[in-house]
Amino acid sequence: MKKTVICATLAILSGCATQKNNQQEIIMQQEVVCEHVEPCVQNIQLITNCEAEKPEVLRPRVTDEISDAKIRRCCPNDVPSDNKIQTVIPKLPEIYSISANRTANKMLKDITPAFADLDVVKVYVSEEAETQQDLPDGFSEGIKTLKYRLSNASNILLVEDKQQADYILNNKIKWYDTPYKNVPSIKYDIILIDKDNKTIGEWSEIMYQAEGDKSWW
Repeated sequence: MKKTVICATLAILSGCATQKNNQQEIIMQQEVVCEHVEPCVQNIQLITNCEAEKPEVLRPRVTDEISDAKIRRCCPNDVPSDNKIQTVIPKLPEIYSISANRTANKMLKDITPAFADLDVVKVYVSEEAETQQDLPDGFSEGIKTLKYRLSNASNILLVEDKQQADYILNNKIKWYDTPYKNVPSIKYDIILIDKDNKTIGEWSEIMYQAEGDKSWW
């Protein structure tokens, strides 16, 4: 009888040890699967609740390649062997002009009713813009476009002295990085503030370069 009880006890302990080893093996396998994501809760019931990996944010940029060789019209494929290729950031003033025009449309649509009862609203448009270093050159065209649009508004008067202005219009331009677009895109913001540096409104426009093309939309 004692021998039977001892054997039964050993069998139970052996089974528990096997089950424990199986659990540890399952957890070790799950740790390998989840090694690139957030650590999993070490619990068999929650072992499938590991968070999925976050998508990579794409950061495409605009660059051009220029050659220092003088390509002959007769023989465009006859390029010297010592030709050097240089990568540069191009000038794209048109994208800033289009963006500024679209943001101006949005702004005027919103502020015109609020300014309707005022005889004159003095606005100072900042000549500078908050930008990133690797953006294409030419954002000054956007500022020119903003000034042109506002100068044609019925009761808005552009002033050259910030101290005389009722409102100040600032510009902010940056890359619009996203995991869903593999083409360059730029976000243009205009921010209207009052004399007390309080933000009255902010308007944005995002432009994408077409896939397989150099045009912007």
